[in-house]
Amino acid sequence: MVMSGGLQHHVLRRSRALAAADPYIEPQDQRRIVFAAIQDLELVLSKTDEDSFLNTLAAANEERFLGWMLPNIQTDVDDAADQRPFPFELGDILPWWREFNEGWATRADI
Repeated sequence: MVMSGGLQHHVLRRSRALAAADPYIEPQDQRRIVFAAIQDLELVLSKTDEDSFLNTLAAANEERFLGWMLPNIQTDVDDAADQRPFPFELGDILPWWREFNEGWATRADI
């Protein structure tokens, strides 16, 4: 999904058709999404601040970037992308992240 613009087009078209047939899904609930591997998200977060990250996500929703990998989008839109600390606590944005890390840290077989 991440690198296939054609497959993304297909999935997005199909999801729009399904949403149109469901009276409980309103237009404001139908947003474009970004397909990204978690490794790509981590790489982007390591080279950004909050404003740059939000700009990268906004650009990722543009038709011209369909099928692009998130780090490549960031490189294209953020000339100043370099290694920086995460701009926020990742668990605040991805609630499952904290749970995963806590569960992983308590495993006895590690």
